[in-house]
Amino acid sequence: MSETVTDSVKVAYPSDRNMHRKIFGCFLMSQAFELAYATAWSFTRNRPLFLSLDDVLFLHPVDIGSVLEFRAQETYAPPPETKKSDGTSFKSFVVAVRCDVIEPAEGTRKTTNTFSFIFTSSESRGSHLQPPILLRPETFLEAIEFLDGKRRWEAGWKHINEALESSRAVEW
Repeated sequence: MSETVTDSVKVAYPSDRNMHRKIFGCFLMSQAFELAYATAWSFTRNRPLFLSLDDVLFLHPVDIGSVLEFRAQETYAPPPETKKSDGTSFKSFVVAVRCDVIEPAEGTRKTTNTFSFIFTSSESRGSHLQPPILLRPETFLEAIEFLDGKRRWEAGWKHINEALESSRAVEW
């Protein structure tokens, strides 16, 4: 799983503050999404399609001037790729992005959020899916992240399927 990690470091500027003079949560979400999207694209070698975002809980406020480190990693992908009705293949997977606030003067690090995104990737015209990277946890921490990713993937697909079924039930 370690080969799917992508990191990014940002500084929180006053232009990203909210009315409480803290960094606006949407700024964190947009930065996390951009990194997750780039990580998903490099993972599949095809443009990914965003499907779902798990619940977001902001654990700690982020001060202006803080150094933010974002770490994205594929945490779960079901083993087989699936065929659509038109014969093309797609695969879905979870990308988790952890946002830490680093205080260089104090030498501390605090996790403010963990975002879990579900993406899918399909064959595009003229291209084929790359062979999927088999995610194998190598450490105990990776095993926990893998199981958490699997739980989030299952919950996300359940929510997606319920939404699809309810939209089919509506008669126009």
